[in-house]
Amino acid sequence: MAANRPGGEDLAWLLSRAAHQVSQRLCEVLGAEGLTLGQWWVLGLLADGAGHGMGEAAAYAMLPGPTLTKAVDRLVAANLVSRRADRQDRRRVLIYLTARGRRLHARLAGKLGSDAGLLGVLDDGDAGQLTQLLLGVLRRMR
Repeated sequence: MAANRPGGEDLAWLLSRAAHQVSQRLCEVLGAEGLTLGQWWVLGLLADGAGHGMGEAAAYAMLPGPTLTKAVDRLVAANLVSRRADRQDRRRVLIYLTARGRRLHARLAGKLGSDAGLLGVLDDGDAGQLTQLLLGVLRRMR
């Protein structure tokens, strides 16, 4: 049961390998748009229309603070994201999608399609089942 052997049954290796391949597919599409995967996760977080703090964005995008700051700086320079002071705590900065950022996110979300479409290997039922399994794993790991 070697982790590096094709067809190996090591769960950690299988999850890592699948995540790597999905990331590669995402990066192909995003790279053509001049975006990194981390920037895409930030846009996805902000797509809810609410402002989010940098710490929350770093955790969601799975980026260290300094890397997130650089990613957001580039998004701000591209007029995809804006920074504003939090109304409740003026010392805290929140980030928001701009109108241009919303349009780009909507267009790319449409291009990437559903998770099943992105992977090209799962039907909707399998994608839903995998989503529920992974959500359960993540909840238990907190």
